[in-house]
Amino acid sequence: MLSPRNVCHDPEAGLSVQGQAQAAGLRNILQTEFIPVIFSSPDPAAMETAHILALGSSAAIERIDDFQELRLGIAADLSETEQKKLYPKIYQSLIEDISNPEWHIEFPGGESKQDALERFKRGLQEVFNLAKTYENAAVVSHPLLLRLWAFDQMQNSLWWEACSFRVITI
Repeated sequence: MLSPRNVCHDPEAGLSVQGQAQAAGLRNILQTEFIPVIFSSPDPAAMETAHILALGSSAAIERIDDFQELRLGIAADLSETEQKKLYPKIYQSLIEDISNPEWHIEFPGGESKQDALERFKRGLQEVFNLAKTYENAAVVSHPLLLRLWAFDQMQNSLWWEACSFRVITI
């Protein structure tokens, strides 16, 4: 698992040793819950998390492509330091301040927070359609996408108050 401050990472990288331990800790917390299906981003760290969560259970793992990490375009091959140096305004808006009203800023060739949020919402709609027959389900995605979605939902307090989701961040 990556901290919210480390959102610009190699999407092909798996979990660190710390991330594996965090996922195992979450699995232990969720042991009392019957979770028949885990919907996951296709990115390796997310899929590894889903597999750790499913250990010792009969949970199926479903890949949801729209749960992929924010697409960074040209900045994907840059370190965070290089992103901050070469694109300071874009980095600050996209990564450091999700409440920044400039939701349409993006790295060249990448996607904006708004585009990522709309993509994530499409993925959630797919999950809702697939999970109608389940009492419980788990979603494994990325910190930035989850924060964008939560921020967006808090703007609609009536929906948020009626929501039966439990969000666990680690």
